[in-house]
Amino acid sequence: MRKLPPRMLLIASLVLAVGCGPHGTSDPLLLKAYELGEAYQWETARSYVKRYLAHNPDSAPGHLLYAKSYLRVPDANLAIAKGELDTALTLFEASPDLGVLTGKWTSDEFLGLIHHEMATVYLRRIYILSSNGMGTPIIRHDLEAARRQVELGLKADPASKSLQMMRTTLDELMTDGSSAPA
Repeated sequence: MRKLPPRMLLIASLVLAVGCGPHGTSDPLLLKAYELGEAYQWETARSYVKRYLAHNPDSAPGHLLYAKSYLRVPDANLAIAKGELDTALTLFEASPDLGVLTGKWTSDEFLGLIHHEMATVYLRRIYILSSNGMGTPIIRHDLEAARRQVELGLKADPASKSLQMMRTTLDELMTDGSSAPA
C-alpha cells in the first residue's frame, strides 16, 4: 500500500474538518427542515433536523426546529418540545450563532421565538388540562408561566406581533378569571 505524501494528508484532513464542522455538509439538512416547517410539514421536518443534530448537537437553531417539530403537530409531545426549547435557549445564550439560518432571523427575533414557543407549550398544556377538567389553580400556574415567557420574548423582540397578541390574550384570560382559552 502506497503512503500519501504529508501534503496530501494535510489537504485531506482540512477537507474533512471543514465538512464536519457546524457549517459543513449537514447544513442542507437544517435548511430543508426549516423550509418544511415553514410549509407546516413538521413531522417530515423532524427527520431532517434529527439527522442534522446528530452532527451538530450544539446548534441552537437545530434544537428550536426540533422542538417545533414536536410542538406544531396534532399529537404534540410537550415534554420533548419543552426540553428542546430549554436546550436551544441555553446553547443560544452561550453562543448566539444562527449558522446557516442567519438570514432567517435576527438574534433578537430568534430569542423572541424561543420564548414564543415556550409560551405555546404552556398554552397547549392549558388546553389539555382544561379539556380534562383540571382545576383553575393548575391552569392559573401555566397561564402565569406562559405570560412570563411572553414578557421575556417581548424584551428580546418588542416588535413581534405574535408575542404582542399572545400577551393581550393572556392578559384577558388572567383578568376575567377564565380557566382556559375558548
